[in-house]
Amino acid sequence: METTKNKDFNGIFNLSPYMSILPGEAGGEAFDLLKFLYDLRDLPDYQAKHYSGQIKNYEDSEHLGEMIYTTKSIADNFLMVAPILLYRLTETYFKKYLLILYNTNLTNSTTIRGQIMTIREAIMTGNITTIKKLYLNSSANLDIKSLPSFDIIEELRELNNSLKHNHDFASEELHNKNNYWTTDELIIVDKVKERVADFDHGINSFFYNLVDKVKPFFP
Repeated sequence: METTKNKDFNGIFNLSPYMSILPGEAGGEAFDLLKFLYDLRDLPDYQAKHYSGQIKNYEDSEHLGEMIYTTKSIADNFLMVAPILLYRLTETYFKKYLLILYNTNLTNSTTIRGQIMTIREAIMTGNITTIKKLYLNSSANLDIKSLPSFDIIEELRELNNSLKHNHDFASEELHNKNNYWTTDELIIVDKVKERVADFDHGINSFFYNLVDKVKPFFP
């Protein structure tokens, strides 16, 4: 049972799981992440403009060139992991909303992939197949595949898998989600950059519709 002290603390700092459940919340975090990555991408240009007036000799010029090259390499590496970070964010929100939908049943048992576990454990350890099943079996009875922009979520998931498990080469599954990606072709930062704007829009659109559908069923 929650103590009065804990209740007061939660009330002061708005720690209730029902706070800030807004249609744009997941999209907002995706936007913040992407804005950081965009800013990082533009940092080499900023360095070039900011320090160019301070160049007095060849050594200064060489030092500036090395600094800009290093910054660009770091920025490109961050952009390459952007799909991994974005898909991690989407999974976090998938599970966050499921925890609310199943709030009164989290300690009940269920069988997932042949294993008996609590619904909380099923949510927190679930892959996308489990997540789909849990949404469909919830009080919202929602097939998340039917929501607008789910194809973007699926593309992002397969891009995440290719970067993490396929040595940065596009898998056949990724190609099947979007033929922009060629099977067995190396995934390069410029190709990721081309898709980032669509990922941004897709995440916003998908979670807006998801929350709109499930929020009436929150306990």
